[in-house]
Amino acid sequence: MRSAFLVVALLARAAALRLVYVHGVSPEGPAHPRLAKVREAVHGVEVVAPDITGGGDSYEQCTISAALRVLHSCCEAEEGPVSICASSFGAFVALLFAARHPEKVSRLFLLGPALDMKANLPLFVDEDGMAAWREEGVREMGPGVRVGWPWAQEILDLAAGDCPPQPLCPITLVMPESDVPRAKGFLDATPAAAAPRRVLATQGWKPYQADAGIEAVLPHLTAWAEACAEGSALGLSESGAGYTVDVLPAADGAVSAAAAAAAAASPERESVRRLQIRPEDVDGFHKSWRSHFPPSHEIHSYNAREDPAGAARAVAASFAHATKWLPSDVVSELLDFPFSADAPAALLLSGLPVDEAPPDTPIVSAVHGIGTELAQPRVPVAESWTLGLARLLGHPFVPPFFDKGHRGGLVRDMVPVPGVENLCGLLGLHRDFPASVFAPFPEPETFLLVAVRGDPSHVARTVVVDSEKLIASLSAADVALLSKHEMQAQVVLPNGTAVDQGAPFLPIAPREGRAAAATLFVPDAGAHGEGAVGRMVSPEGGAEVEAAWERMMAVGLEVADYVDLQAGDCLILNNVRCCHGRTAFEPKLDGNDRWLVKSYVTSDLWKRPATGKYGAEAYPNMVTRAVERVSNVD
Repeated sequence: MRSAFLVVALLARAAALRLVYVHGVSPEGPAHPRLAKVREAVHGVEVVAPDITGGGDSYEQCTISAALRVLHSCCEAEEGPVSICASSFGAFVALLFAARHPEKVSRLFLLGPALDMKANLPLFVDEDGMAAWREEGVREMGPGVRVGWPWAQEILDLAAGDCPPQPLCPITLVMPESDVPRAKGFLDATPAAAAPRRVLATQGWKPYQADAGIEAVLPHLTAWAEACAEGSALGLSESGAGYTVDVLPAADGAVSAAAAAAAAASPERESVRRLQIRPEDVDGFHKSWRSHFPPSHEIHSYNAREDPAGAARAVAASFAHATKWLPSDVVSELLDFPFSADAPAALLLSGLPVDEAPPDTPIVSAVHGIGTELAQPRVPVAESWTLGLARLLGHPFVPPFFDKGHRGGLVRDMVPVPGVENLCGLLGLHRDFPASVFAPFPEPETFLLVAVRGDPSHVARTVVVDSEKLIASLSAADVALLSKHEMQAQVVLPNGTAVDQGAPFLPIAPREGRAAAATLFVPDAGAHGEGAVGRMVSPEGGAEVEAAWERMMAVGLEVADYVDLQAGDCLILNNVRCCHGRTAFEPKLDGNDRWLVKSYVTSDLWKRPATGKYGAEAYPNMVTRAVERVSNVD
């Protein structure tokens, strides 16, 4: 309970402190019942609720610019920066206003916020709906809500710098628990100076529906209002990512099995450990690189299939130059990464100097043709980092499905593909070429992603979840089911025929000397042509096990880390200790799309004549044609 002193303080400051509440899109406008709940939560503080509908009980005249003008007028009437509580579309207006006028906003408390209207609008209205909206001038967005086309047009015309908005003030986001990945993605894209920043993940409230269950949120809004009255910034400590995430229990006090198990099991366990190279550590790098790799060097022309020895020389030279420029503590982390039981599932190394003027992001012809176009531009600096870092971890190698192209498949370009933009949708959590699915082919122990160019919209995120953390977050019943019953990846062809992809496998399987590992997998329907669809089935366990599989995929997204890879970032993943995926994004195909280069790593592939140790290939051949299973080393 609040002390009497705080109650008196709030009442005494009521004349000086007023809270601005910005409503969302609803038939009631600012009179929505949520406003009454907000007033109830903040008690003696006066709440000012400007009307951003554009006039009357309709949104036909509403636009972003008009809403911003109304909010600006409201804040101009206040003394000093204001505290804003906002909901849904109103939260987007508040974010945009705070980003454009940082001197006028002290802090934000956002209920079920629309974080990036430009990115989200096409998710609710398809192309045909947009065309009809533009032609008719108005669209029904819900019972009693008619929104004019100018509203949508202004959203579509917003500049990239406005979407998502990047305010500098402290922010509290109240989101459904399932929306935590979206909240993390937004906060990762905002300046780190915007601290403290907090996500309240609600189990008992669905902001996009009725207000049943909002009581779980109100005590936090009360505490926030008290902090406003005291002039404090809530006193929250920053996490490594610059924000905190707290799960609010449902109204009946229940918490999800995933959240409870994850918190009880290993709250401090890292999925991604972040390492930063300082600019002063790499001062003079590019001059050194040009001297080390003259135009005649193999790094500019290697092909692992056609000239494996030349590719091996490119790897060795890349290793020598990379270790020269990496700080010793980073080298130590990389050397420990494949072997230490305490190592994280992934490392994010930031600050690598990559190509100074990279060419346009390449356009390739097919998913499995990535890297095959002979005229495709190269990025030798980024590639040298990829190969050099890979050699620190083991040996870079070529999985059997990617052995074509001028690089021979040793380094692949991860870029959008024209005509299959749907593949830029959510890429579910998985492991690459797990041995349990693809035997006898060797399983990569680790792999690297080096960003030549990040997603300009900061929407595309690499999703990483520690395998042990994921299993600990599951219910005991689901762990039991997924440890006993195999799953089978299948592709259903347009004629209805189901084709098995790989072998059946246990989703949760024991590992010698370590905790069990999770294997998630996404069927590759794209290899079977248009109209093919992937699915996962349990031949023995049936619907019960398949439902447990779906729950594991969903829980993985809840407890994962979301990484916004931008130029100079390198993400290194242990392919057994973690599963990974990618959030959906919209490619522009304008030369500025996200561009990562990727290479796989193993330490158990080549024959070693001097020791007699078995390997599947003769060094320096880097194109694997393994005929026996080569297991992962973890």
